[in-house]
Amino acid sequence: MSERILVALDRSENALKAVEYIARTMSKLEDIQITLFDVIPRLPKFEFERGPHLPFLKDIITELTVVRSQRKTDMDHVFEMAKKKLIEAGVSEERIKIKCVEEKKGIAKDIVGEAIKGNYGTVILGRRGTSKTRDFYFGSVTNKVTSMLQDRSIIIVGD
Repeated sequence: MSERILVALDRSENALKAVEYIARTMSKLEDIQITLFDVIPRLPKFEFERGPHLPFLKDIITELTVVRSQRKTDMDHVFEMAKKKLIEAGVSEERIKIKCVEEKKGIAKDIVGEAIKGNYGTVILGRRGTSKTRDFYFGSVTNKVTSMLQDRSIIIVGD
C-alpha cells in the first residue's frame, strides 16, 4: 500500500518550500501518492436590508469576488509550479493529484477532514513566518491542523 501524502498549499513562499522539501526528500520513494491540496476561502455572508449603504456593500462584495477569482488563478499557477518541481525531481505524474475545495467548516478543519477522509498518513504544511517575534509560533491554520491531527505524521516546512 502506498504512502499517501497531503500537501496543503496556499500562495505563500513556505507552501512552495513544502513542495521543495518533498522533491528533496521523498521524490525517489516508489510507493507514494501526493495530493496538492487547497481550500478556497469562502466569501463572508452579508445580510443587510435596503438602505443608503447598500451600493457600498454591493461594491465590497464585487471586489471580494474579484479577489477570490484572482486567488483561484494564482493557485492554478502554484499547482502548476508545484507539480513541475515534483516531476523534475522524479515523481511520476500519475502519482500527483491536485485537489481544490471550497471552504466548508474552516480552512484548518477542511484540511483535517481531507486528511481523515483520504486516509493520508502524512500531512505537509508550510509554516507561516509573520515577523521575527512571531517566527517561533506557527500560523493559525498550521497550529490548528497540528492540534487536531494527533494520529498522523505532520511535517511543517518553513524558515
